[in-house]
Amino acid sequence: MTRKFYILILSLTLLTSCGNKLSGQEILDNLSKEMCECVELAEYKNASEIEPCYDKLFEKHGKLIREYYDTKELTESQIYEFGNKIAAKTVDNCEYIKNNFPTGIVGEKRTKQLNVKCEELRESKFYYLTQRPDSQIQDTTFVSISKDEYLEKMRDRTTYSRSKINWKDNCKFDLIFEESDDPFKKEMFEKGQVFNYEIIANENGSFFLELEWKGKVYQSQMFKMK
Repeated sequence: MTRKFYILILSLTLLTSCGNKLSGQEILDNLSKEMCECVELAEYKNASEIEPCYDKLFEKHGKLIREYYDTKELTESQIYEFGNKIAAKTVDNCEYIKNNFPTGIVGEKRTKQLNVKCEELRESKFYYLTQRPDSQIQDTTFVSISKDEYLEKMRDRTTYSRSKINWKDNCKFDLIFEESDDPFKKEMFEKGQVFNYEIIANENGSFFLELEWKGKVYQSQMFKMK
């Protein structure tokens, strides 16, 4: 979100409150649905295009957002936090975004191999790449896997995401989300949420993971740290 976006929100005029107040969850649900409708109506195909929908949403619903925070004036940190809450809720529930936006994951696609060697993944350090939607820049997420923990460090290692790891067999494991201080991930996932992974292929220096999530299958390539 740009400086122009922040200025727009901070300058919203106060409106007189009337009628029954919505709960915080209802506000998030309603506004994320409206965000999804805006993105679909405009036929956006990339996260870098959707700022006009944010502008419309915040301009139209400034009163609701102030109700959410129980304040007469929004701070910049509240605006940033609420933007991430809406983004997480929209990505999680908007079928148009799921079907039309790129995942950002960098790496080749692989079919499942026979006799995959998975032992090296159990306790070591890795990284994977994601591409920003508005540029050719690739961000690196560093992963440290121990006996019972899966720790990610993002944003130049300034934020983290921590999950428990439960190995079901040699090449299948569950990640049970614990906590994160990343602005997006802490809004996207809830403590105890379970993700089912399978190592489907490996080659010299990397592994290919497959995740089935809400009816869709995602692949990622993990590179071993030298």
